[in-house]
Amino acid sequence: LIFGPVAILRPPVHADEKGRFEVPGLRHGLARAAARKSADHIYTPDTGGLEPGAGDVTVILPSARTLTLALVDEDDNPVDSLRVFARHLPMPDAAEIPDFLIEPRQNVDSVSQDEDGRWLIDDLDPGVWDVLIAAEGFGSVRNTYDLTHADLTESLILHPATTITVKVVQNDDDATPVEWALVSVRSSDGEGNRRDDGPPQAITAARCDGEGEAELQDLAAGEYVLEVTHPSYAVAQQTLTVPLEGEMPVIVLSVGGTVVGTVLENGGPPSKILMVTLRTEDTETLAGAMPRMT
Repeated sequence: LIFGPVAILRPPVHADEKGRFEVPGLRHGLARAAARKSADHIYTPDTGGLEPGAGDVTVILPSARTLTLALVDEDDNPVDSLRVFARHLPMPDAAEIPDFLIEPRQNVDSVSQDEDGRWLIDDLDPGVWDVLIAAEGFGSVRNTYDLTHADLTESLILHPATTITVKVVQNDDDATPVEWALVSVRSSDGEGNRRDDGPPQAITAARCDGEGEAELQDLAAGEYVLEVTHPSYAVAQQTLTVPLEGEMPVIVLSVGGTVVGTVLENGGPPSKILMVTLRTEDTETLAGAMPRMT
């Protein structure tokens, strides 16, 4: 019941003002139920199930959590604008799950500011949250926050943002521009590697236009790793330093190879749809973050 009910045998029903619900027409056997406060929340299973007609099934919804962010600029002035994109991770070590599988949602209705200028993100389910913080004029910040047991308060200094344009070309004599390549940006440790304490997912990303150029917005000063993916080419990585010195960065793509395999379960085809991910031998980065390789 991480993502939802194991099997929905009846259409969802709504509880009344007293929190009670009724599902008719069930056959004899153990009945289970799962409920959620709204479509923006995850399902919570019941406390153990019940035989139909033997009493009530009880679902105890957990108390919502609040993430409080004290955001200031480099001069210690409060940041007065904020956009928040957040996704609830189904398990503590699931930050590697790519955004296209668990998509961040913009928490417009649940973001407010208190009298001290702090930003409150409330109505969050208990658990681990992957949060992207974006404020106009500042570089985006992406962190994970553990709200499993209690609310959390975090203080952050936001740095001025800049926009960088990069170009992606083929590895041929004409340096042909590559359209629709996805350029994503991750934090770097300064040596060309992704920071161990940084978010596995991209801080920002952009698609290349017909000239092979991608505009990367909301980048603060610092070291980053660019990763370029395209269905017809091998994955390419390149370091980037902001602010940019010199000419526009150019990333060269080579034609990629194809891995063909078979998944068997007890000698036959698997009983359910599977997602296959690949790892290279010298990295811990999940290739599942690249849709073309799944």
